[in-house]
Amino acid sequence: MSLIVSGAVFHRSIQPLRNSHIFAPVKQEQKHIYGIKLRGRSYIAILFVVVVITIVVTYILNRLISDEVEDVSANISRSSFVKKYDNLQNRFLLLQKPLYDAENLALESSDTVTSLQRLRILSAIQISDSSVVRNWYGIVPEGGEQTVFVHGAEGNTTSLRENIRSQLQKGKTGITGKVLPGVAGQYLWRQTIYFKAPYGTVFYGYDLDLGVVHQLLLEVGKYTQSYAYIFTADGVCLLHPDTVHIGKNVFDFSAVLPSDTISGPSDHNERVVASKYLDLEVMNYVKPLHIAGGRYYIAVNFLKSINEEDINRISKYSLYIYLLSTLLLLFIFYYFTRAIRIQYRRQEQLRQEKAGLALEKEVFQKESALLQLQQLKNQVDPHFLFNALNALHTLIDQDKALSKKFTVKLSRLYRYLIQAPEENITRVEKELNFIAEYLFLQQTRFADKIECTTTVKEVASLQRKIPYLSLQTLVENALKHNVATREHPLYIGIIVFPDKVVVKNTYQPKEYEQEGSRFGLKYLKRIYGFYKVTGFKTGIKDGFFYCELPLM
Repeated sequence: MSLIVSGAVFHRSIQPLRNSHIFAPVKQEQKHIYGIKLRGRSYIAILFVVVVITIVVTYILNRLISDEVEDVSANISRSSFVKKYDNLQNRFLLLQKPLYDAENLALESSDTVTSLQRLRILSAIQISDSSVVRNWYGIVPEGGEQTVFVHGAEGNTTSLRENIRSQLQKGKTGITGKVLPGVAGQYLWRQTIYFKAPYGTVFYGYDLDLGVVHQLLLEVGKYTQSYAYIFTADGVCLLHPDTVHIGKNVFDFSAVLPSDTISGPSDHNERVVASKYLDLEVMNYVKPLHIAGGRYYIAVNFLKSINEEDINRISKYSLYIYLLSTLLLLFIFYYFTRAIRIQYRRQEQLRQEKAGLALEKEVFQKESALLQLQQLKNQVDPHFLFNALNALHTLIDQDKALSKKFTVKLSRLYRYLIQAPEENITRVEKELNFIAEYLFLQQTRFADKIECTTTVKEVASLQRKIPYLSLQTLVENALKHNVATREHPLYIGIIVFPDKVVVKNTYQPKEYEQEGSRFGLKYLKRIYGFYKVTGFKTGIKDGFFYCELPLM
């Protein structure tokens, strides 16, 4: 009821604005300007047509050349990307070749002794590689204990052995890959293969120094105007031209996004990004790297300007012609229309100033009326006060102690309503205290028909601000527009997150929605719009209506 009455007040308050004659002088000025333009049209019509045709033709010609330049540039960079991708993938497959060699040697062996001898030879050959920090191998006979042979760098290998034992206990087979920190700031790429043989489970693995791998792969694409980096699905960087980034998360230091790892219609994603490494605009390509042991991706960046530099010369001359002809025709056009343009400019400026002032006045008064109206609606709600006094009257006869408590909370509630903040925003803590009083009064009336909870995820958020009476507005809407019974009680939850407050309630809409049921939500949206704060939203999900109030 109060909502309909408030709506009537609102319409009366803004009706004078709609019926005002503030735009009458503006219309007269527009008619005068229109007459001036008609008198000058006969002198400039032919010249205007010539100017337009010339500009359009030269513009279309220039755009056709520019589009061709972009297509050629894109094809060049895309072709270079494919070559670089194939080269790097082949190099990484070579880094995994010892795993497949170990599998072939072990499967060709008829017993454990022969297999261990062959794996020992392979291990000795591989350890001479400068990129290999250590390698290991072993065989677990059926029902027996595994033996792990570790070669290479000295140090504690307990964690390595425990990791192998854990993988074997899980019955792991296939290739596993992992990036882990080494010593003195180095990062290692651990590769291990587990497979079944007739005489037991065989494993072979090694740690590669990613810094050394970086040096070995410097020759790949050395003479192309691009650079590449390889990373895991979690963003851990394996290869980068700046070794400082190896082992770090590419999503933190590059323009690559997690969504780039999701391939679209093609087998790769491409877009123009700002390279933090070069501090220039580049064409970025991201594609899955098809190697075993995990999900890996390669990102290749090409300088956008390199491919275009030579080709753009083709369009430069047409651009000169376009500019010169346009300037010449515009100068002639300007000479014949100068008088009309000056007079029109003066009249247009005056019209815009008057129209702008009138529009600003109307918008200001309209928004001010909305804010004041909503505040008045929340402060003086006769229906709520009537229900509260009826409940108090009943409590006085039934429970005097509760009636005293009810009276105190009712007085606190209206004291808070009377002392509204000037900026219409207040601390979350105050709003929670107020809504606690409000819910107490409502629960006295509804009893077990409503359930209310309040959760604070971060105490520091209580000192941040939200719109004044925002929680009460949402709770009141929940009570007013939803069914609440003992069989289906209405649940209302308030959750304070570090950056927002979420108010949700079970979505049990009444059969007949009251007029203006979204008025309170429009009020909150206008408050956030006034302070230019984004993130306010509402919706219905999983049987709950929810509203998110971003903290200010």
